[in-house]
Amino acid sequence: MTRRSSTIALVLALLATGLSTVTAEASPSTVTCTYIPTPEDPAVKPVSPPPAQARNKGTFQLTMETNRGNIELELFRDKAPCTVNSFLHLVREHWYNESLCHRITKYPGRLNVLQCGDPRFDGTYDPKTWSEGGPGYKFGDELSGTETYGAGTLAMANAGPNTNGSQWFLNYQDSKLKPNYTVFGRVTKGLDIIQKVADGGLIPILNPEQGEVDGIPKQKVRIDGFWGD
Repeated sequence: MTRRSSTIALVLALLATGLSTVTAEASPSTVTCTYIPTPEDPAVKPVSPPPAQARNKGTFQLTMETNRGNIELELFRDKAPCTVNSFLHLVREHWYNESLCHRITKYPGRLNVLQCGDPRFDGTYDPKTWSEGGPGYKFGDELSGTETYGAGTLAMANAGPNTNGSQWFLNYQDSKLKPNYTVFGRVTKGLDIIQKVADGGLIPILNPEQGEVDGIPKQKVRIDGFWGD
C-alpha cells in the first residue's frame, strides 16, 4: 500500500524492500528512532515530531472509535517500535481524530484494504491532494523480509522505501504484497466492520477500467478517537 504518488506502480509491480533507520539501542527496553522533517511535504495538521526514544518490548492494546463501531487493535512494540511510537504520538496528539479513511481496495485475492491517516481528506476527490497528506516528517521501514499481509494485519502505507508518515492500512481480507510495508499491529476485534464498509462499495478513483476495485468508500469511515492501556 502506498500514498498516491506511487499507488498505481505498487498495484502493478511492488517496490523493493526498504531499509530500517532504527539506530542503536538506548537501553534494555528502548531504541532510538530517527524522524526526519519533510519541509517539502509539510504536516496537513500541526503536530510535533515524536520523541526519539521508543519502547521495544511487548505489545499495546488500543481501541479505535469510529462512526461504524469500535475496532480493537494490538500494536507490536517488539517488532516495529519506531512505527508504534510514531502512531501512538499522533494518537495522543488527537491528530487522527475526526479524519476520514480515504481509500478502500477490492482487488480479489491481491489487495483488500482500508487506508486511513490523511486528515486533509474531506470525503471528496481532489486529484492534487488525494492520499498525499502526512505529519511533516518521515521515518524508516522496520522490515524482516518475511512480512505477510493476512486478514487483520495493520501496516504502514508509503511512497517508497523509508517514507513512512501517518498513513496506514488495515487488511479486511488476505492481501498478496511483497514485504515492503512495515507491519505494526493487528485487528483483534471489529474486522467485520471493515468488511461491511467494503461490501458497501466504492467510488472508483484508480484503475476505473477494472470496475469498483480502488477508490473512496461509499460508506464513510470517520475516526472519532482512541483509548488504550
